Amino acid sequence: MASLVRIPENPILSPDPTHEWASLGAFNPCVVFVDGVYHMVYRAFSSRKQQNGVTMNVSSIGYAR
Repeated sequence: MASLVRIPENPILSPDPTHEWASLGAFNPCVVFVDGVYHMVYRAFSSRKQQNGVTMNVSSIGYAR
């Protein structure tokens, strides 16, 4: 069986209840390393909100570096 070890510099992506747009989910990260900087885009899932008269959860793209 394979054994995995997390490197301390490797970020853990998780929902953030302090940000409404990413309060329920953070998924599917994609990381690139350019000119000495790591860039990550990921899918974020919001808590329920009203948008154009409809109550829904919204999926957004998040960015971190």
